[in-house]
Amino acid sequence: MGLRSLLAKKDDEERTARDASQQSPGTTPLPSAPDLVTVIDSTPKLVAILTTTRLRSGRPEETAPEVAVLGADTLVSVAGAVRAANGTKWYQTPDGDYFPASASEKP
Repeated sequence: MGLRSLLAKKDDEERTARDASQQSPGTTPLPSAPDLVTVIDSTPKLVAILTTTRLRSGRPEETAPEVAVLGADTLVSVAGAVRAANGTKWYQTPDGDYFPASASEKP
């Protein structure tokens, strides 16, 4: 099993555990974005991380709580992209977490 397969499996296990603890009816493909955020793309896709970055919870900001560290060459499923209040582009995961687009192959 390759590194990407192991990371994808670990990501799936963590997502399953988090989904079980945060089950909410009526979720949408692109989770609700916080105030002062503009949704700029709601097309699901896979994005490769080019440089180590932190996955943030709740809002697309460097000061938001850290959920995980994403290493280079990690493939991440995204639900869409948002533009934060400061103008930076962030990708949003299906779980509603964020990482800066600048750390990806598709900034």
